[in-house]
Parts: sequence; C-alpha cells; structure tokens
Amino acid sequence: MLNHRQAYSCPACGGYIGEAASVEFVSERLPKGQQTAIFNLLAKRLSRPVPKEIIIDLLFSDRADGGPETASRVVDTQLAHLRKIVQGYGWVIKRVGGGRGGQCSYQLIPLECGP
Repeated sequence: MLNHRQAYSCPACGGYIGEAASVEFVSERLPKGQQTAIFNLLAKRLSRPVPKEIIIDLLFSDRADGGPETASRVVDTQLAHLRKIVQGYGWVIKRVGGGRGGQCSYQLIPLECGP
C-alpha cells in the first residue's frame, strides 16, 4: 500500500527519521473533515509535538462557545480513526505526555521510527 514513498528528516537535527508515503499522498486519501484537518496540522509540524489544545482549537475555533464540552473526546475519537488509516501509509501518530494531569501532545512520525 505504500505508494509514493519519501524519506523524511528531523526538522531539528536534519537526521534521517524514516520513510513513508508522502504527506500529500496520504492527505488526498483521507475522508474530508476533521481527520484531514488534524492530519494536515500534524504534517505541517512533522515529528514535533502538537498540543491537544491546538487541535481542539483547530476543530472548534469557529464556534462561539469554543466547541462542545466533549471536545477532548471528539479529538481522541478522530485520532483513533486516523491512526488506523495512516498506519497503512507508513505513518504513526504518537501520543506524547499527558500523564498525571500533564499536557498531552501528538506527533506524526514515520512508522519505522515509531513506538
């Protein structure tokens, strides 16, 4: 299933971090809506953690109320579905932090360097 493979480098050190389908290729194949928006945000900040609050803001900033009370669970659900899809293209969405009340972030990385 890995078409249009591309090598990726760490934005911080420039070192090789893995190979996967191009983010453009994956983005074009995602269902339109929240999953695509989340993926594109993570892809813009490739391999760097994106705080959950930024993802919530991306999805619900156009709402006067800032989004539903369940916004955090909506993001969790969308990420669960998105993870299953992107893995087939050589990507993993890794959760960073979030234990014991800490801030939770997510990062998009090639599968071969994932957990």
